[in-house]
Amino acid sequence: MHSEAQRLLGGSPGAVIGKLVALCVVVGAFLSSVRLHPVDLFFGLVRAAHALYDLGAGAANSVLHFFLIGAMVVLPVWLILRFFGYRQWQAEDESGAASRQ
Repeated sequence: MHSEAQRLLGGSPGAVIGKLVALCVVVGAFLSSVRLHPVDLFFGLVRAAHALYDLGAGAANSVLHFFLIGAMVVLPVWLILRFFGYRQWQAEDESGAASRQ
């Protein structure tokens, strides 16, 4: 069990915890000296997430808009071509059947 914990943490659990505590104190002192607080960081991350979501939602809306505009042109043309292609194929099939008789 002890070796699994060492492998997971990258060292003995006591040493890793001690390093993390020291790093937290140093980072906390630095952030406090530049007047950044965890609450400000949290709300900044929340605002960034909202902005990223809005950007993604706007992009998805644009793609949907482009799709609908394109579909208004492509689908009728495709249906017409399919219809005439089917009729041409059907006419060729009938003429081939008539020549075989």
